[in-house]
Amino acid sequence: MAIAIIHPGINQWVESKLQLNRIIGISFSTNLNQPKEADKIAVALLDYARKQKWEIRTGERRYNVFYVQGMFPSGVRNNNAPNKFNDSRFLVE
Repeated sequence: MAIAIIHPGINQWVESKLQLNRIIGISFSTNLNQPKEADKIAVALLDYARKQKWEIRTGERRYNVFYVQGMFPSGVRNNNAPNKFNDSRFLVE
C-alpha cells in the first residue's frame, strides 16, 4: 500500500499554477486482475530501497517513508524545478 502525503495548501497552489484537476490521491482499482497504481509505485520504491541496501520495515503496521524528488504523486516525472515544491512523499506499509 502506498499513500501520497501532501500538504493541502501546497496542493491547491500547485494545482492552480499547473491548471490541474483537483488531486485527490492515488486511485485504487477494484479489478483484482490488475495491480493497483499505488501498489506499482510501492513496489518500485521498495525495489530501489533494496538495491541501495536501505533498511526496510516489513510486516503489518510497519511503515517506510520515501521522499521522491521530481515526481508527482501519480508517479509521473516533473521538471524538478529548484525552489519549488514539486516532490512527493510516500508512506509504504
